[in-house]
Amino acid sequence: DHASFRFTVLLVSLSTLIAVVFGKNLVEKLVEPSIKTWANYVLLALLSLFLCLSVGAGPAGASPSKDTIADSETDSGQESTAAPSHSDDDKAGRPAECQALFWSHFLAFGITIGVDLMTLNILSAIVTSRGMDHRTAGSLVVIQMGFDTTGRLASGFLVGKLKLTQLLVLAPALTVVGQILLAAGSSVGLYIACAMLGLSDGIMWTMGPLFIGKAFGLQRVGRHFGVTVLSAAIFQAALSLGLEPFVYRQHTLAGETVCFGNSCFAATHWTACAAACVAIAAALHVHFGWSGEAATGQKEAGSGNDDLSDSSESS
Repeated sequence: DHASFRFTVLLVSLSTLIAVVFGKNLVEKLVEPSIKTWANYVLLALLSLFLCLSVGAGPAGASPSKDTIADSETDSGQESTAAPSHSDDDKAGRPAECQALFWSHFLAFGITIGVDLMTLNILSAIVTSRGMDHRTAGSLVVIQMGFDTTGRLASGFLVGKLKLTQLLVLAPALTVVGQILLAAGSSVGLYIACAMLGLSDGIMWTMGPLFIGKAFGLQRVGRHFGVTVLSAAIFQAALSLGLEPFVYRQHTLAGETVCFGNSCFAATHWTACAAACVAIAAALHVHFGWSGEAATGQKEAGSGNDDLSDSSESS
């Protein structure tokens, strides 16, 4: 019963929001000091609320009725001749949110974008910690955003020559390379890392919605990709508000507010690298899982076409 499910999700979400906002004393003992502000409490609570409500907002697996399809075809004055899609979100009667493939993409997209954005946000602090000219930070931002744009354009041209899922694996792989270069502490590596992270971000932002539409259908592509985009906000908030400031303060000398040396961010980069490896594993699951489903769907569609040809010949 979808109504009961939605009510349960709403109740749990509101309870979580109330617990986070009003359990201030308990939260202050558990969370990182950098997020001990009311604004960030609300941000983290709303992210959880929106995610829960998006997943439980409606019967994502419900298929349009036969009458609705007939009315649509009548209004357009055309008859549908396409073979049934075996990759739509009503596959096997399951909503997209109930398929492992959806959540694997959720992880791959969220971790990759989260790590890339976290790094972009701390470029200025990285430059300062290494004693470089402060104007270098501006150049690094331009490089990362420039390659981000290049990644979006290039992936659009490459998707016809490479499999979509291969590009989904490539994006977190570039993030891993970028984080390793950043952890190494080389000045030249810093520039190359920004280029790698920009390409990674651009590829994922282009391929992410394309995969959602192809794998789960266009009928609810906005809803499905909306849930996926929340993953980027969740992981970026966890890394930027939790991991990075914690590591930074651990290597800041007593009485100082600015950290100097490669150790200020080394642990952050290695942890982000490990997270990106998880994203690669999730993307590989998408690659092998969805490729098999697509091949099966095409095979079944081909068999259906053969049956139609045979019947037409016999008649």
